[in-house]
Amino acid sequence: MKLISKENPLEALRLKPVEERTKMMRYYTDGLDKVKDLKAEGKETVKVFGKLACLAEIDLNTAIKANVFPANKSLASYIEDLTGQKPANHGLTLKNAFGSFVIPGHITENDYDINSSNCLELAARIVTAVKGDLTHVAVHLAIAELKERGEKEAANLREIHAGLKPSEKLTATEALAMLAQIRADGQLGVLLVQLPDEMLLLAEGDQRACYLSMAHAVENVNRVFGAKADAWIVEQTKNEAPVTETRAGVPVPPKAATPAAPNTAAPAAPVAPAAPVKAAAPVAPVKTPAPAAPAAPVKSAALVAA
Repeated sequence: MKLISKENPLEALRLKPVEERTKMMRYYTDGLDKVKDLKAEGKETVKVFGKLACLAEIDLNTAIKANVFPANKSLASYIEDLTGQKPANHGLTLKNAFGSFVIPGHITENDYDINSSNCLELAARIVTAVKGDLTHVAVHLAIAELKERGEKEAANLREIHAGLKPSEKLTATEALAMLAQIRADGQLGVLLVQLPDEMLLLAEGDQRACYLSMAHAVENVNRVFGAKADAWIVEQTKNEAPVTETRAGVPVPPKAATPAAPNTAAPAAPVAPAAPVKAAAPVAPVKTPAPAAPAAPVKSAALVAA
């Protein structure tokens, strides 16, 4: 199969059965490594995938309205269900480019087909940076670049993107909505494992606040899951499955245990056995003295005189 953007207009793709469109998407999701090797074909394949993902999004929204899927079902998760592989971010960004510029009629589908996937992605990033505001002046500048396709198109799009003011900080409501999306996409575990690395980047006061919040959350989790959590811990201990450590989102192989240094000290000299103790000579019995002879009676002085 060879997918060329010009040869696959949106309306022709729309008329294809869902099974055939899924097969075409699978060609992209299954062969990411292959299309990277074939640079020209890969750039065309991802642009076709952008169109197919727009149609998949329409199908998903229809299914959500029919209560087939929950309202927070993501497009990436839906495509993964269809193809068996999670789509790459580049392909989803091209979907955003097609949906932001071609579907509303800001550029033609031919403009999309002729532009490089790199420029389309840069233009889509501009839309994301202004939070989808298609009336923003930066978006109109990007539209002009996509239409004109000058030699400095990519550089100009990068300059437009770099010139945007930093977006406002997320509100608590927006952060919770993002957390719900992360959970719906099955990435909540990745976020939890990454938390220590992220906390290290905070100021010490913020580290303390986050640590106490996390400790409180762990306490609540233990209370909610109770005996079930205890059973999980026992099972984990039996299996001895290693926990993957990450740094900046990249798994770090576990450190090998350092072997104990050999004992090079000379062995101690053996202790000579103690000489046996000689038994003491028996003590002679003490002789009892003979009783003294009785003393002669003392005569009185008168009797002596007589």
